[in-house]
Amino acid sequence: VTNVDELRTHLKAGSPCFFCSGIAIRKVGTHPDGFTIHARDPGNSWAHNMCFHGFFLASDGEEFFRFSNESWGVDVIYNVKTAEVADWFKNRRPSCAAIGMIRAPKSAPPTIG
Repeated sequence: VTNVDELRTHLKAGSPCFFCSGIAIRKVGTHPDGFTIHARDPGNSWAHNMCFHGFFLASDGEEFFRFSNESWGVDVIYNVKTAEVADWFKNRRPSCAAIGMIRAPKSAPPTIG
C-alpha cells in the first residue's frame, strides 16, 4: 500500500493494513463529535506494529483513518486526518501492507462498516 487511495480501497474490501513507519503519534485535540484527534509527533519515533482498521467521516465532513498500535494492545486507538496520513505516504514512506480479507466464523452474522 503506497497511498491513501490504495489504503481506502483495501479497507473498504475488509482487508486491514499493517504498517511500521517510525512515526510516533500524539494527541492534538478533541473533535466536536467527542473523539480524540491524533497526529504525528515530530519530536519522537516509534518502531511498533500498527494496523489501519478503517476510515470514517466526522459530522463536519472531515475524513479520518482509524488505526491501532498492536504493540501496545487492542485498546490503543488513533484517529488521524486523511491529509496527515497522505503526508506520511508522501514524505515518511511507511512500510504498509494489506493482509487480505478477514473471514468471520460461519456462525457470525455478516457486518459491513
